[in-house]
Amino acid sequence: MEGEYLFRPGNIGKMEIKNRLVMAPMGMTGLVDLDGRYSQRGIDYFVARAKGGVGMIVTGLIPVEMEVEKRSTENLTMYPRADSPLFIARLNELTDAVHDYDTKIAAQLSAGMGRVARAAVAQSGWAVSSSSGPCFWDPAYKAKELTLEEIERLINAFEVAATTVQA
Repeated sequence: MEGEYLFRPGNIGKMEIKNRLVMAPMGMTGLVDLDGRYSQRGIDYFVARAKGGVGMIVTGLIPVEMEVEKRSTENLTMYPRADSPLFIARLNELTDAVHDYDTKIAAQLSAGMGRVARAAVAQSGWAVSSSSGPCFWDPAYKAKELTLEEIERLINAFEVAATTVQA
């Protein structure tokens, strides 16, 4: 039958996934509480996909830190925060809930939006990138080039976040 292959188990390295249906990362607007953790609505959103039979879920963007690419308070509600202790408890709750349906979950860790940041972020001067260049949504604005210190900070933040979400 057509599509039968999609429902066979598959592997990514040593990790076996119950089928080949993978939910790609999506925007997190409305799925995160003001304090930077997944909301109950966010957990329910991912659990519904696990119940529906998805073999693996890749979360939406999770910034590893909030200082290099600064964000205004209004933007904080758009992203879970890997640097928030409250995030960890909810992440564990989310992980356990999707595992109940034999669904794997992977965190999409990020340094931020960079040159694809929304126009408001670009206009604020908060967009950063490995080199200065025009922002995608509003090319009139350029992303700020990261300093070596900022790059080191991001590397360290990725290490901490990766260890945190893996535990």
